Amino acid sequence: VPAPRRPLAILSCYNEQDVLDEVIEHWIAQGCDLHILDNWSTDRSWSLLQAAQARFGPHVQCERFPAQEPDSGAWRAILLRKEEIAQQHVGRWIIHTDADELRRSPFGGFNLADAMHMVELAGWNRISFCVLNHRPVDDRAFLDGGLATGLPYFEFGNKPGHFIQRKAWLQGAQRISLAASGGHLAEFAEARDCPYQFALHHYPLRSVEHGLRKINRERYSRWAPQELEQGWHSHYAELAGDAVLVWDKAALFDAREDFWARHGLSVLTGLRR
Repeated sequence: VPAPRRPLAILSCYNEQDVLDEVIEHWIAQGCDLHILDNWSTDRSWSLLQAAQARFGPHVQCERFPAQEPDSGAWRAILLRKEEIAQQHVGRWIIHTDADELRRSPFGGFNLADAMHMVELAGWNRISFCVLNHRPVDDRAFLDGGLATGLPYFEFGNKPGHFIQRKAWLQGAQRISLAASGGHLAEFAEARDCPYQFALHHYPLRSVEHGLRKINRERYSRWAPQELEQGWHSHYAELAGDAVLVWDKAALFDAREDFWARHGLSVLTGLRR
């Protein structure tokens, strides 16, 4: 049974001009609409978002958040805004996502919208994701729009936060909580978790140049001090400075090689073979 209503992906971004077009097209192809929060990017992200809004009409809505350019980034405020947006869409599937992520259904032949509707028909109202971190394996530049083709090598998420990824939910009448968990968990009463995980292809570091710029210049220096003090935004700490941002492909998996046959059980269950 096709989904009667398009899910809504609430996406936040900052300086993601190299992937925005590809990611937006991905969500539209997956049968979803987008509400995008631009946290005052300094590259071409905002102009690309405006063009996407004109192109896709009611399927893409964009806003700069907060309304006035801030002195620092505040992740908690972004999460609270996502909670507000979600509450306006009672009865609709919501996905909390970022601009460097491609999410996919684990059920062959079904896009995200139809797969989420299947989950709802089965009686579940929250979905978890299996994190697959895609890595650069050489020092070549990243070509815009090359997420799905230019970065095939990945490793399964291995940090504590990677195993708490309940980021899609069927919005009820009550406001859900994202901020309390730093965005890892959509919390609400009477949550019924789908036992099968969906796939989250994550592309946080797309080249050596991108990684050094993102980690050393565009991230830590702009987050609110109180969020840093409470331990948020520390997931790239070991890669700051002069870290070598090239991974050994022999230690990674290749998503082009029978992905679901080789890794489907790990994605669905969270267990590692």
